Amino acid sequence: MGHNELDQPMFTQPLMYSVIKKMEPVRDVYKAQLLADGIKKEDLDAIEAEYLADLEESYKKSKDVKFESEDWNSEHWE
Repeated sequence: MGHNELDQPMFTQPLMYSVIKKMEPVRDVYKAQLLADGIKKEDLDAIEAEYLADLEESYKKSKDVKFESEDWNSEHWE
């Protein structure tokens, strides 16, 4: 949501967020387009399952990572 319970975008931008709330998620729109283009549902489901498995594996690996301040000071930041 935000930094605290008062950080509610519907409060500050009610018209915009009422429109957003009614919109179909982009993922669903794209999936429907792929199906309409002839991609098999089974193939899309397999891609989605592989993607979610990769995310889950990365999440589990992230629990064991120990960062040191030196890890953030690389030539990319200079």
